[in-house]
Formats: sequence, C-alpha cells, structure tokens
Amino acid sequence: MSSAFQTFESHYHSIKKLIRSADLYAIHSLASIKHEPVDLGLIEKIIKNENSHSLMVHGWEFIMSESEKKILDQDPHISGLCEQIVQATYISIENYLKNRFEELLSTRLDNKYLCEGIMKNLSFTSLSRIKKYYADILDIRLAEFKPDITNRPNDWFNPNSPWEGINMLSVARNEIAHEGYSTKYRIKYLSDAYAPWYFSWRWVGIFSSKYS
Repeated sequence: MSSAFQTFESHYHSIKKLIRSADLYAIHSLASIKHEPVDLGLIEKIIKNENSHSLMVHGWEFIMSESEKKILDQDPHISGLCEQIVQATYISIENYLKNRFEELLSTRLDNKYLCEGIMKNLSFTSLSRIKKYYADILDIRLAEFKPDITNRPNDWFNPNSPWEGINMLSVARNEIAHEGYSTKYRIKYLSDAYAPWYFSWRWVGIFSSKYS
C-alpha cells in the first residue's frame, strides 16, 4: 500500500502534467493573439522534457503587453484550466492530510481495529474539521506549523502564513466545485495555478519530514 506521501506525490505529478498541457495551449493562444507563428521548437522542448515549460507558467508578465493580457483574460479555456488545477491541488492536500492522519494515528495505537473504528467515525470533509482532529487527537496544531516556503509573488496566491495559504485553496476549491469558478479570487494565468501547486509540494514535503 502506498504511503500518504507517495499518494500525494502521484497526485502532484499528475497535476504537473495538467500544468504542462495548459502551457502548450497557452503558447498557441498567445501566438494567435500576437498573430505570430507558434514556436514549434519550444513546443517540442516542453513535450520531450517533463521539467521544461515556457515563461507563461511563472513569468507571463514579462512577455505580454497590457493589451495582450486583456485579450488573454477573455480566453475562458485558460482560466478554466487554471481553476481546475487549483481545485486539484487543494484536493491533493486534503487527501494527504487525511491519509497522514491515519498513519500517525496507527503509530500511536497498538490496536488496528480501534484505529479503524476511530477513522470510520471521523469526517474529513472540511478543513476546519481536519484541523480540529489533528489538534484534539494527535496534538498537532496545523496552523502553528510554519515552514519557510519561498513562493514567487502572485496576484491572488500571496498568503501571510502557510495555513492561510491552505485555507485560500480551500475557499477557491469550494467556489469552483459549487459555482464552476472562483468569485473571490482572480485565477486567470498559468502562474496563478503554478504558485499554489509549488507551495503544496513544499508544505507537504516539510510536514512529512517534521512529523515522520
């Protein structure tokens, strides 16, 4: 059976593929806006190297004029892709926290049936409940876990603390899931999806090391 971190890692790499696919679309869309030929060399590089991407992913503001940004803002495909990536990112964190809770609980209880019974009576359907379970049962204060995560400045995802960042993702996820899009946050460009994705990788990795 995969560990909580291994499962998260699998989700992380799947989301990475979504970002790279959205990158390919964005390259075509921007070329169309500029009335320029698509950079096929860049496309080939991204396809062949899973760690490669364009500046659209986290440097779009350096390659686009204000008029191009306004036009790209009207492309529903890019914003829709980015919102789905943000939603998937939060789900991967929530799933990790549930799986990691069960792992940590099992190390503190000798009786596996007792552990299974406790898990059956807990509902991990909200971030507030997850936070409460970690505090009340495992004596772990998630909001007090403040790893040093250096994240590239982003218009919407610029939390004051790591836990605030996870809460922001939760709010965005709930809006996207129920409304089809986020009304509170302006998630438009690939950098808006990349920032929380990178943050989640760092947060989960450091948390796994600290509470091993």
